[in-house]
Amino acid sequence: MKFDTIFAIASGQTDPLILPFLSPDIDCKHLLLMVSEQIKQKGTVNNIIDTLKPKGITVTCVELPSQKWDTVQQTLSNELKNHPGKVLAFNANGGTKPMTLAAYESCYNANIPVFYVDGNCFDWLYKAGEQELTEITITESLSIDNFLLSHGYKIINKDTPLNTAKLKETVDSWVVQDYRPQISQLNKIARRGDQHKLRIKLEDNEKDQSNGVYDLLEGLEANSLLKIEADHIQFVSEEARFFANGGWYELHLLKLLQTINANHFDGKGKVLAGITLRPNNSLKAQNEKIKNEIDVAYILNNRLYLFECKTANISARTGRADEAIYKLGTLLKNIGGLNAKGFIVSYHQIKDIDKDRAELLDINIIEHQTNQANMIKTLVDGIRAVSSRL
Repeated sequence: MKFDTIFAIASGQTDPLILPFLSPDIDCKHLLLMVSEQIKQKGTVNNIIDTLKPKGITVTCVELPSQKWDTVQQTLSNELKNHPGKVLAFNANGGTKPMTLAAYESCYNANIPVFYVDGNCFDWLYKAGEQELTEITITESLSIDNFLLSHGYKIINKDTPLNTAKLKETVDSWVVQDYRPQISQLNKIARRGDQHKLRIKLEDNEKDQSNGVYDLLEGLEANSLLKIEADHIQFVSEEARFFANGGWYELHLLKLLQTINANHFDGKGKVLAGITLRPNNSLKAQNEKIKNEIDVAYILNNRLYLFECKTANISARTGRADEAIYKLGTLLKNIGGLNAKGFIVSYHQIKDIDKDRAELLDINIIEHQTNQANMIKTLVDGIRAVSSRL
């Protein structure tokens, strides 16, 4: 299907306006957006332009003075006059319902086809013109970088957890055992340091070789991440300290999602860990004081899944479950779009009150299971549940 221009009303949701240009079944190099002042101030149009420009797609913007029915129709009618003899189509995803209905009526009267993007499905609401118009499933996907760019964020750092075959073996041996008390102690030790303090004094119970945490420290020493001294440990780097303080669980989840993507979703998705973001808008970036960090991100069918890994007991009396939940909820709202889904994957059990709080923000809580087949099934079910509800 070939079109000279696809028209649309710009809105806060960029995904359905971008996706048609990914499909090889749709040949079009020009998007014309009718833009209200409200949407212009949000900056979403720039996100669309930045995402489509590398693909050779030209985006033209036309001012939409108001959201009134007659204004939408008059603006669209004026633009149609500028494209005589051209093959056109209208994307009905943008704007409010009255705006979309107004545009649909104009397109119907002008015999211009109208389509709607539902998830990854391209459906025709009104078939017009001489060419055959068929429903399409958009199998192509944006990269994680481009997906985030389309929502106004740029990756400034990719810091994947330390990742070697020997480390994976160590982590694999940890996750099939119930090491919750020992992992809590390991977190406590690692948190006593920072990037400027890599030599950490051990408390008396931590020096006891019969204490389970000592076995974990020896495992990290065997991987050359630290050196055990008489009453101290010396991390070799900040990356090594971070690994002990929960980075190992990010590596575990990264590996699980890579396996899930290959075995359950035909390798169609993309997985990335250790991402740091900043707003792409330079003025907003200057005012952004809090780093936007993502433990693990998964893109499948142009839908974003964000995962926060927690080895600390965030549901304990002194834990920070609410902080973790609201942080992830904010990330989902800012960078994920309407169809994004969040997961907190916790090595420790989570209280029901914290699960209820997470559910209000559309966040799934997944508790660690030593049976890795069950862990994989829980993750797969959580990912599939998002698709089935849309």
